[in-house]
Amino acid sequence: MALLNYEIKQQIILISGTCFWYWDNFYTFLENCGIKRERYLLYEKTNKYTVMRNLLSDLEEKNDEETLKRIVTELYKLKDIPDKNVPDVNKSKKALSDLKTLCGDDLIDKEIENRTRKKNTEEYKQKTAQHVNKTQILGQLNEKFLKLFTDTNPQKRGFDLERIVYELFHHNEFEIHRSYKTTNEQIDGYFTYEKFDYLLEIKWVTGTIKQDELAIFDKKIDKKARSTRGLFIAMDGFDHNAITSITGKEPRIILADGEDLTLILAGNISLKDAIKAKVEYLVKEGNTFFKIKGLF
Repeated sequence: MALLNYEIKQQIILISGTCFWYWDNFYTFLENCGIKRERYLLYEKTNKYTVMRNLLSDLEEKNDEETLKRIVTELYKLKDIPDKNVPDVNKSKKALSDLKTLCGDDLIDKEIENRTRKKNTEEYKQKTAQHVNKTQILGQLNEKFLKLFTDTNPQKRGFDLERIVYELFHHNEFEIHRSYKTTNEQIDGYFTYEKFDYLLEIKWVTGTIKQDELAIFDKKIDKKARSTRGLFIAMDGFDHNAITSITGKEPRIILADGEDLTLILAGNISLKDAIKAKVEYLVKEGNTFFKIKGLF
């Protein structure tokens, strides 16, 4: 089945023979349309009418609609004949003009629309693939996380939790820095969010975090630049007095517990949205321990 309208096809053949005088220019045009050298050289230099007729038939047989469209569009866009030495300039110009009449004035608009649609389709496919991949990675992280609940080695479980948290930050495109030691203290890591640097503290111990443990973390922050805040993740949560101790003037620590982490890793909310919510409640209400489940 022919992919090109018969009249348009015949007009393309006519233009090839009347508007192109030099073979090099004709071949350059074909290459600009996406036709490879080895393809057009299959046909002998009889005349340009015959070469184009054979190429069009070949492209239609191969169902190469993209290249056929490109040939029509590139000829349509020509403002003048490509070779000035053609024997009959008027015939050449009329051939180009007749093609534009056959195609209609909106050919270029349609071509732009088609290319835009194709681009949007490709972008959608890429985004869909990326989303599927991210969903798979998050699912794998969640599986690792759930297995920790059966781990009877507290120290190993704590280290594994840290690795999962680091991977979660990477997965959400945070620039996360892993744990490091200074002369007097251990820092579990840090990340940047909205021009603030957040020190990380990650704990999985039996029972809630007490006031003295939060005070130690607060002192770590106090030694850093004024733009430093903190995120303390404790699987078993925090003692009420500990929370009260940091909920005062200029609070700078946000808290998260195992329930928060479970909701994030289960895909109920992204890490970015969870941190955004916690920071907003810290800024607006001074609430250092906003529970993520409050968003649902």
